[in-house]
Amino acid sequence: MTMDAGTIAFYDREAGTYGKWAEEFGLPDHFQHFARTLPKGAAVLDFGCGGGWAAKAFHAQGCKVTALDPSQGMIAEIAKTPGIDTICGQAADIAPRRFDAIWAHFSLQHIPREDLPAVLDQLAAALIPSGRLFVGIHEGTKTHRDSLDRLYNHYTEPDLRGLLLAAGFTTDSLNRAKDKSYDGHPIEVMNLEAHKHA
Repeated sequence: MTMDAGTIAFYDREAGTYGKWAEEFGLPDHFQHFARTLPKGAAVLDFGCGGGWAAKAFHAQGCKVTALDPSQGMIAEIAKTPGIDTICGQAADIAPRRFDAIWAHFSLQHIPREDLPAVLDQLAAALIPSGRLFVGIHEGTKTHRDSLDRLYNHYTEPDLRGLLLAAGFTTDSLNRAKDKSYDGHPIEVMNLEAHKHA
């Protein structure tokens, strides 16, 4: 992950509050569906873990979880949960670890658009053959900073599918939803499941 300084600064500053806000929503249906596709005891990377609600849920289901985030504040939050490995860093810091699945829930959109192909290549390299990938991302075409100074890059379905295919992934399912961001703005999102080519 190559997240910019303004976005990291926000998550460092709001780590505790943001983590509690995210946990208030409970486990979404797309998490439950993805978790059911994983083998028992799967090695899972929560890529851009935030406060760690997904990492905690995977851990509770018996997965071996590694939580990665470039925000020291967010890593400090998830590190409070025993049994979850943590990495404060970027995509390049994943190697040489290997995983059965990667959960990238609204983290890839914070990566500068020109850097995303290389990051997807790094995620593919970290997955075993046929390993699973989840991507949650804002849908659209714009690049902007929100009212909290977080960098966002929105993607259309064809663009996202094309980027994943180029990195060696096949898309298995995609659904859309309407939601609200942390700053209260309405958003349209895509939840996508894919697998790495064997």
